[in-house]
Amino acid sequence: MPTRMTFDQELRFYHSIGRLLDRWGYVDSLISQICKSLIEDMGHPAPKRVPWGLMERLAYAMRCFDADARFTDAKTQIMEMFDAVKQIDDHRGFIVHGCKTEFFPSQMAVQFTKLDRNEAKTAYVQLSTTITFDELARLADATQHVVAGLITVGKACEAGNTDRAEK
Repeated sequence: MPTRMTFDQELRFYHSIGRLLDRWGYVDSLISQICKSLIEDMGHPAPKRVPWGLMERLAYAMRCFDADARFTDAKTQIMEMFDAVKQIDDHRGFIVHGCKTEFFPSQMAVQFTKLDRNEAKTAYVQLSTTITFDELARLADATQHVVAGLITVGKACEAGNTDRAEK
């Protein structure tokens, strides 16, 4: 019989997941706003098809920042923030698109399992990852840090300058 979490463990577990997913909504919205500002406020060419998925929007924004001399000084910080978004999204994907399949009380960790397409996109594969409660809390905290950074970048894009992106 699988080991169940205690009530206190469930509170801690779901609190971290809630914080992560709540803040992730802001990340998603802010990246859309940044793409909109890159096009409308900063004059970057609009793609033929507006980027839709998060990673597609992130890739578009990264290309714009990489090609824009106005962001030379802040480019490293922006790219590090975007890398953090990708790393957090990998874990978030298991939580949102998978299910909790095992609890390891001695490690205070949970295994999430999901189906995904293989690299060639010709079949499905089952993938699992194990995340400790502490890692979940750190992911939620990291997401808050990313939100703050994206707000700053978005304001800089709307203003059409990089002075505010560097702060």
